Amino acid sequence: MEAVTHDHRSNQGGTLLTGSAPLMTAARQQFDAKWTPEPNTGCWLWIGRTDRKGYGRFSARGIKPAWAHRAAWEFYRGPIPHRMQLDHVCRVHSCVNPDHLRIVTLVQNVLENSNSASALNKKKTHCPRGHSYTGENVSVQMGSRGTLFRRCRACDRELHKAKYVPRNT
Repeated sequence: MEAVTHDHRSNQGGTLLTGSAPLMTAARQQFDAKWTPEPNTGCWLWIGRTDRKGYGRFSARGIKPAWAHRAAWEFYRGPIPHRMQLDHVCRVHSCVNPDHLRIVTLVQNVLENSNSASALNKKKTHCPRGHSYTGENVSVQMGSRGTLFRRCRACDRELHKAKYVPRNT
C-alpha cells in the first residue's frame, strides 16, 4: 500500500478532549465501539465514518470533531504537542491503535511517508551518472525558492572541464 502523507490542519496543539469527566467517559465508549481489532497485524480498524483516503473521522458530545487516529492518541496517550503530526507506522490509514502511531514533524512525515519529489530525492544515494552522494563528493546548495538540494561535485568538475577552454597567450 502506498504511504500518503496528510495534513489534516490539526497540528495547532491543544487537546480535542474538552468536556467534563462524564462526557469524556461517554465519548471514549463511543470511540471504542467504532473500531475492531485485526488479529494478524494488531491494527485497530476504524469502522465509523472515513474520508476518501480512508482516515477515520470521529465526533461525540464533549469533543471537537477530529480525525479518529488523533482522538485515539488523546484518549490513550494524552495531548499531541503543538505543530506535530501523527504517523501511521503500520501504513494503514484506518488504524487507530496508538501503538501503531508516532509523533513526528511535518518534515519527517513528508520525507518518510510520501512519493513527493523531496521524499524521492532524499532516498537517492547516487547522482544520475552513478557518483555517490557522500562525503566530499556532495555539496548542498540553496535553490531559488529557498529549498536545499544536493549537487555531485564529480559531475560539476566534469562539466567545468568540458566548458573550460585554455587561452592562447
